Amino acid sequence: DSSIMEGATMKAGAVASIGGFRHPVAAARVVMDNSSHVLVVGEGAERLARKFEVEEVEEDWLITNYSRHLLEEYLKQHNLTHLEQEEVWNSPILGQQSGTGTVGAVAFMGGHVAAATSTGGI
Repeated sequence: DSSIMEGATMKAGAVASIGGFRHPVAAARVVMDNSSHVLVVGEGAERLARKFEVEEVEEDWLITNYSRHLLEEYLKQHNLTHLEQEEVWNSPILGQQSGTGTVGAVAFMGGHVAAATSTGGI
């Protein structure tokens, strides 16, 4: 998920439930600059991002070694290492942790304000 807002024009754009884009904020910018919508989700957001050539990468590229390490530790701490991947994602324990990985930026220049945010997505 990602969003971008521009203060002078009060324009905004956002995408949700997309995967494989190196810079999700760029996909949100496409929504803001090239559509009449504020939020586009899933396959529609991915098609729009591709139409405007937002850079794609393999999903594995988006996962850092540190994130892999954190997942391994989490699975060990919650005794989930014996489960198959599908069973891990269906485990109710996963929904009990607060998320991390969201980043944001705010810029102010010459009286103009812009802001963007993006979740880690994993």
